Amino acid sequence: MYNNKDAENKTDLKKIKEISDKIKNAMQYFENNAKRYIDFMRFICESNLSESIKNKLSQLNKPCIEFNQCEAYINRQLGEFAVQNPSFEIKAISGLDDESFTPELLKTIEILEGFLNHLLSSNSNDNIQYDTYSEILKGGYSVWFISTDYAHEKSFDQEIKIKKEPYPTMCYFDPMATSSHKGDGDYCGKIVAYKKKDAENKFGKEVADGISFNYGGYDYANWAIRDGKEKIIFLAEHYEKKRKKVKIARLSNGEVIRKKKYEQYLQAWENAGFIEVAPIIVEERYTEIESVCQYILTQNKIISYMETDYKYLPLIFFDGDSAIIQTEVSGEKKQMTRPYVYHLKGMQELINIAGQCLTYDMENMVAHKFKVDINTIDETQQDQWRNPQIADVLLYNSRPNPLGESFPIPEEIQRMPIPGVIPQLFQTGNATMQAILGSYDAQLGVGGNDISGKALMQGALYSSKAVDPYFRGYMRGLNRVAEIVIDLIPKYYKTPRTIPYINKEGKRKYQSINKNAENSLWLNYDPSSLQVNVSAGANSEVQKQVALEQLISLSKAVPSIGQFINSEGLSIILDNLNIRGIENLKQKAEAWEKQIKQDQAMQRQAQMQRPQIDPIQANMMIEQQKLSFKERELQSKTAIASANIELANKKSDIEFMGVVSKAKNDEHDMQSRSQEAQAENIRSAAEFALNLAKHDHQKHIDIHDRVKDVLKHKDNINQKNTANYTKNNENNMPQEEF
Repeated sequence: MYNNKDAENKTDLKKIKEISDKIKNAMQYFENNAKRYIDFMRFICESNLSESIKNKLSQLNKPCIEFNQCEAYINRQLGEFAVQNPSFEIKAISGLDDESFTPELLKTIEILEGFLNHLLSSNSNDNIQYDTYSEILKGGYSVWFISTDYAHEKSFDQEIKIKKEPYPTMCYFDPMATSSHKGDGDYCGKIVAYKKKDAENKFGKEVADGISFNYGGYDYANWAIRDGKEKIIFLAEHYEKKRKKVKIARLSNGEVIRKKKYEQYLQAWENAGFIEVAPIIVEERYTEIESVCQYILTQNKIISYMETDYKYLPLIFFDGDSAIIQTEVSGEKKQMTRPYVYHLKGMQELINIAGQCLTYDMENMVAHKFKVDINTIDETQQDQWRNPQIADVLLYNSRPNPLGESFPIPEEIQRMPIPGVIPQLFQTGNATMQAILGSYDAQLGVGGNDISGKALMQGALYSSKAVDPYFRGYMRGLNRVAEIVIDLIPKYYKTPRTIPYINKEGKRKYQSINKNAENSLWLNYDPSSLQVNVSAGANSEVQKQVALEQLISLSKAVPSIGQFINSEGLSIILDNLNIRGIENLKQKAEAWEKQIKQDQAMQRQAQMQRPQIDPIQANMMIEQQKLSFKERELQSKTAIASANIELANKKSDIEFMGVVSKAKNDEHDMQSRSQEAQAENIRSAAEFALNLAKHDHQKHIDIHDRVKDVLKHKDNINQKNTANYTKNNENNMPQEEF
């Protein structure tokens, strides 16, 4: 801490002037960008009309109306960004030895990726990503601030806090910084406004000593102002890098420590009771260690000074699509930040002028229909001329006036049309704005309504690519945030606790850290051994739809890929769907896939456990099955033959009964015949019955012979198969050696 009681301390005064000069230089360097930020925020969000334009319109009696289309294009991009889910990939740096790739390191990387997803999720930080991207598109840039603080008023555990600076124009960075996030600069800071009483309560009564409050706004020489009756004091939170040259040593076990801490390392090794000899120093060199110190100061004094354990500057600059501008070959180079609609401003103002002219013409439209000399109108006809839409015929006098001159003939007043370029400009201005922005999808339907859905999707996809430079600038800033978080975690997450994280399936889970438990994880890794990369997936519904159609087309074109997608790609297909209840569907699909895989594994295991059959036994079983089949076939044929014989017998019996019945019936009709005829009939019937019996007996003998032949053939086949099997066994048996 600085001794603030000594107002004549020359060291304080020198440091105050040094920091004040840095703030002034940084603010002046970025002044045009700050003004552009303010102008475009007002131009897009409040009004396209400046005060000077409103005054000119008032002088010309034109309406002060506007037709703001810029914000609609920005809102369209924000709508696509709203479904964006950046992914964090952490990996070990190149050159790390194989022994370092332990299961603990891989588990640490997994938890860190999930913790970053949680820390930057919309539910955890009040939708900070959406607000930042909106600010980049509208104003050209944005600023984040990373700090550490207690979790709540009763907590002793510190957490990492991330917030977006509400007034990025009051932040400053080292003009010599070249990285997009400006983290390679030597200093940064922000100007914070406090009410006088709030500043005194937080920093002490002496914070306002020697400060005069003037009317006006903040500038480099005015750090205190009056806003009505309220006194406002501005404090600077200034962060500077401090570099220290130290000697480091690499030990025989691969660890790198500071040389002066080697004695402590040996003492800790001995206290741990290791039997092995302590690692020795194998290599030494000097290196430069960076740390960050914080100053809080007013216009004339340093309120506080603190050396932090931050490695990186806590303010991160989120660049949009800036450019380095140089007026001359040997001139000064300056960064120029540009909002997304920077080149649209002139066209927007032109559309406003065209709309104002059209409105002015409509407001001043002449209602008169005719120009008539009053002397030509009779008093009884004046109402008809005043309301010509009511009268069928308009009458006027054409007689000469008292001076002998003829009255002028009434003339119809012709309305002067507005120049055609004005309505044409108003109608086609939207297409010109789309061409300037590179937004092509809205133009696809201009030529007609016969446009395919694929063409519209491709146009929307290309339109989202037009804003890609701004999205890349945002991703670079997000990558810097992830680097800082990875560096701060082992410094501030030292106590036993449970941290939330989001796994790769998008589910929120919790991990126990720094505890002597089986599933706990120790977050004592070396941040310099890890590097992080932030990437983005499909950031719009159109991209998801295109991706889904590509999967479907590829599955149809290559059946093997379709089979793979059907078995392993269900989760990917569901990720590209945006329907109600999709999260519940993903959970059920995951459980269903697990059940399918379990069933398949059980089937494979059952097949592997099925006993193997010897080939010889298999052949014998096949032959036995063939014999059994032939035997069943013969039995079937025999049964069919027996059924046919029985059917024939029944038929003969039926015929015999028919004959007997007919004879009995004829007997009643032939009572008058002679006794000789009756005897002849009886003899004929007896002879017929005898022949029929002989015929039936012969049939039974034939059937018996056929069955005997079938059984004999079956025995021959069995004997032949048995002989072949015996011969094969004899050939396969080993011969005895004599």
